Amino acid sequence: MRRLVPAVVVAGLVAAVVSVLGAQPASAATICDKYGSTRIQNGRYIVQNNVWGADTTQCIDTTDSGFRVTQANHNKPTNGAPASYPSVYFGCHYGNCSSNSGLPRQANTSAFTSMRTSVSMSYPGSGVYDAAYDIWFDPTPAPTARTPAPRS
Repeated sequence: MRRLVPAVVVAGLVAAVVSVLGAQPASAATICDKYGSTRIQNGRYIVQNNVWGADTTQCIDTTDSGFRVTQANHNKPTNGAPASYPSVYFGCHYGNCSSNSGLPRQANTSAFTSMRTSVSMSYPGSGVYDAAYDIWFDPTPAPTARTPAPRS
């Protein structure tokens, strides 16, 4: 018999360039702060810059459907940790929660009957990129303000 471990779903999609709903409309905000974020689609999603692995400048232009990296002055080796992890998410990330997501929510057989997700990514012609699409789980029952830990 398998034991189900309660967890909390806290975040969603991530990429170097990501679109939540297809074509990108005009820019809504530019974020150059290391850990800056803004809400899109009336707060349903949060776009965050999250430059945790470097002390160099990175800027992202946000739209109502995602973001585009417009400046990234990083000089990191390709065989190590990334300079940043900009993302779009639905739910909570270190206490910063999107509006009306219903998350965090306990993950067990009665909490989720199905989960549908999707992502669309595009990349400029030059540079080195690593895109990811994540669904995060957290053992704590509520979103709390924590210091982000570097990803490896």
